[in-house]
Amino acid sequence: FHDLTKKIGISKRKCRVIHNGFNPKQFHFMNNSYQNKKIVVVAKYSQQKNIFKLIESIERSKKTLRERNYSIHWYGDLTKNKEGNYDEYENAKKFIAKGNLYDLIILHKRSHDLVEIYNKSDALLLPSTYEGLPNVVLEGMACKLPILMSKVSDYDLLVKNNQNGFLFDPISSKEMSNTLEKFITIEPKKKKSMGEISYKILKKNFSNENFIKKYMTLFEEIL
Repeated sequence: FHDLTKKIGISKRKCRVIHNGFNPKQFHFMNNSYQNKKIVVVAKYSQQKNIFKLIESIERSKKTLRERNYSIHWYGDLTKNKEGNYDEYENAKKFIAKGNLYDLIILHKRSHDLVEIYNKSDALLLPSTYEGLPNVVLEGMACKLPILMSKVSDYDLLVKNNQNGFLFDPISSKEMSNTLEKFITIEPKKKKSMGEISYKILKKNFSNENFIKKYMTLFEEIL
């Protein structure tokens, strides 16, 4: 925001950030024990989403993940390169095979049953190297999931570290690994509490009512 106002030469005092409203009715909480032993990633297979650094972090944490019987499930669209090949997806499979990590990270194509998937997971993970305001995080929060997120874009509006999830540097596989281990070793009761806080943050900051209220306030200031 600061960089943008500086670039276009407009005072910060004359600008307002209004995030899109989110209707949580499409994504909703169902019964969740937070003992599913599953962390979900919902993202296309692209360089931006940082799958190879995630695989490196899983390699670092494989002992703890196996001891705790945890796995990471990635759901997403396959993206083609200029030659029409699915390089990111195919290379990720090779990387997983090389490390013998089949049981720890499972790659899926895009699913239309995300509500069920969210509610059968213990947390949502977003390892991206850059983002806008990621809708997938809002979807996870609507389903009362703890959020494990890289420190990019509006992360500070979405995740309060150690309250509704954990934050990490997307460039550091060590930091991502530590975050995974920290999360999977906490008690289900704490995970449930984190999910409740996620939902409260969503309702407070990203509801349609809040979206409309901010626009009305802006119009009143202009008039």
